[in-house]
Amino acid sequence: MDEFFGQPYQHGAMHKKATSDTPFVNAGFFIQKAGHDISSDLIKEFDWWQKNIKYSEQTHHDEQGALAVALTKYLVNGELFVLPKKRYMLISETSNAGIESLDNVTLFHATYPTHPAFYKFKHILDKILSGQLKQNSENAK
Repeated sequence: MDEFFGQPYQHGAMHKKATSDTPFVNAGFFIQKAGHDISSDLIKEFDWWQKNIKYSEQTHHDEQGALAVALTKYLVNGELFVLPKKRYMLISETSNAGIESLDNVTLFHATYPTHPAFYKFKHILDKILSGQLKQNSENAK
């Protein structure tokens, strides 16, 4: 998913490897097309991180930065699709904080430690889940 406001801190200590082409993606939701695998790219970035980032420099955004760095060549080659922010969004105290409705939202990732958007919209998620559970039990009959 695309970060709401791309900022260097979102690459964590991996900003040392980021370039101007490195995307600002949120690692909370990532999909790979069938038949594609970026595991070797991620392992390469993890190995670099282990060798070059001191414990005192490590941040909780490092894994997100590693994913962004690993995806850079795919973005440059036109092989990366970043989901559009209007329908696939981050919602938190600093990203889309004013969202009051999930109308026209296909997917959202509730970020930050307390995940306030999850609790704000939990009643809607519960309705969706209970409706799905009901439909599944009827289909099982």
